[in-house]
Amino acid sequence: MPVQVNWEVEISALQDLSVTVPKSHDIAVDALWNEFNAAADRDGGALDQKILTAKIASETISAIEDLGALGWAIQQRESEGILRNYINSLPADVRSFYRDVSSSRVEMSSLLKLPDIGSSESTLGSNDRREFHEVLDQLQATLSAAASFYFERVEAYNKLKHGFPVIIRLDQLATGTPKTDWEQNVNILTGVTRDGRIRYVDLERSEGMLSSLSTTVEGTGRAWKALAWVMLVLADRGFTLDPANA
Repeated sequence: MPVQVNWEVEISALQDLSVTVPKSHDIAVDALWNEFNAAADRDGGALDQKILTAKIASETISAIEDLGALGWAIQQRESEGILRNYINSLPADVRSFYRDVSSSRVEMSSLLKLPDIGSSESTLGSNDRREFHEVLDQLQATLSAAASFYFERVEAYNKLKHGFPVIIRLDQLATGTPKTDWEQNVNILTGVTRDGRIRYVDLERSEGMLSSLSTTVEGTGRAWKALAWVMLVLADRGFTLDPANA
């Protein structure tokens, strides 16, 4: 039996999620950063700051994955709609979407399987079409940056989501003298080789790093809203959201 997609429900859900999803990541990062600042004035604050930095990194990759999940859900909406795909998306689906973003030479409209807004039947005026294409161009840039961030850091940052392998005494675990500023920064254990040597990633503990991560989270939130906005505008103007019926 074919899956029934209620597009009115899909649109209502996207309207709500456009608020709750980006806000959830922003609130989490703000709370962690405030605690990071407060930790500077108490005993054991350096260790607390390391843990909080790692938590912010974890929240950043969570926001990146959330954005990729929505992109994949929209891309694959022909089968089961957007909402089911978003809820049921897996890490492999997010990876698949960002791989398409990184390798694709097609325009964003083709990647997301959008209807032709320039057709004679289009209800979008010239100003609306210009805004629509500007949003797609911005999405292209933001998603490309998100894909780069994802593939560069997902292995290390995901370790912080599924467990918390933050090492304090790196000099006791690493072979030889660590070449990083290990006492100052955050050391994320990413693996142990067959001969017992550890692999790790050094994450800078600084206001600059937190600012960079916070900016990334804010950017993914805007992109999440923009992706949803594309669908909402098309639905509002009478376009079918099902690529099979476009």
